[in-house]
Amino acid sequence: MSSPHNAPTALDSLAVAKLMLRAGRDVEIAATGGSMSPAIAPDARLRLRSPGATLAPGDVISFESGSVVLTHRAVAVGRRYVIARGDALTVCDLPVPREMILGVVAQVFDGANWISVPAASPRPASKESLSALLLIAVRSLLLVHVQLAEGVVHVARAMLQVRATLRGH
Repeated sequence: MSSPHNAPTALDSLAVAKLMLRAGRDVEIAATGGSMSPAIAPDARLRLRSPGATLAPGDVISFESGSVVLTHRAVAVGRRYVIARGDALTVCDLPVPREMILGVVAQVFDGANWISVPAASPRPASKESLSALLLIAVRSLLLVHVQLAEGVVHVARAMLQVRATLRGH
């Protein structure tokens, strides 16, 4: 019988997952949240494989972001950073250093079978235009300094929050 003091923590589980992925083993994780809807349901099980050296735009990656693990689609891939965005989101994530990427989603469990990761659904033109413009800005500023790119993402998020507040959402 284990006591609460001996129970594995989320950090323990993350450390084990990292070790397994580095050893070339697949790891299963649970998705939470709706940022990848409709391609990945909020409660889906995901099978990750080691990211290796070859990442491409369109790959769905799981990565550490602060104290959480996010699973989003890579929209731009550079030598040192990857820019990712949830399919249901307008604003991209902060640039992800490659060493923070845990794995690439190889398959999604649809309730009955393991399937390939679905492609991103078409997005409304207004949302796609804003996302594309933001991506250009972030990629350009990333060439200068990562903090400038991060600043643009923070400003974009704040602007969308103000807009939602003004609209009463």
